[in-house]
Amino acid sequence: FFFFALLLVGRSCVFVATKTHTMMACFRSLLLFLLAAFLVCCLFAKTASAHGDFPTLTPKELYDGMQSGSFDLIIDVRSQAEWDLGRIEGATFVNALNLFGTADEMSSPYDLAGCESCTIVVYCNSGNRAVTAAEILQHAGFTGKIYNGLGITQWQEAGYTLSNTVESVVPHCVANPGQCKMSTAPTFVPTFPPTFEISGGIVLGITTTASAFVVLAMTVFFGVF
Repeated sequence: FFFFALLLVGRSCVFVATKTHTMMACFRSLLLFLLAAFLVCCLFAKTASAHGDFPTLTPKELYDGMQSGSFDLIIDVRSQAEWDLGRIEGATFVNALNLFGTADEMSSPYDLAGCESCTIVVYCNSGNRAVTAAEILQHAGFTGKIYNGLGITQWQEAGYTLSNTVESVVPHCVANPGQCKMSTAPTFVPTFPPTFEISGGIVLGITTTASAFVVLAMTVFFGVF
């Protein structure tokens, strides 16, 4: 729709320019239109960022972080049936945390009381429910770093295995409120940032606007010549 609108505006400007010989005025209008398009793209991406402002871990980053003790707890927010079929070893089961506050509520962020300042990784099947659960934790007052560990789909695709025999881990911070197991560990910094950040929105806006400008310029050029 965006490119169709640009083409329509471009053709209209060509028509006006040929009739009134005011090409410069037409191009000024086009530049204002492109600026507005850029701002809309940035706003859209910023809105998306607000919904998923949690660093995303690749399966390897999650595995390596677990091996190095960079995370205080790994929580699985899928359903009981999904948990029973297989889970990441070392995870804590928080039954369908993403449904907290709904009629189908199964668990609460307060089940993790004592871990508010700890480093948490949330995973589900693909990463979508993990984002919702992470937002619930954040709104409940969890101030520690929260990562989106994606899901077991990506975990298995990367070649890592699941367990259906290991029990849910009781986090150290639940058994000892306020004491994060790895509180003195160095901060873990993933190599892959969140899919949408404000800076990413600006890049998206620049890329989209530049592409649109090329299309528009070609339309005007061929329309005039």
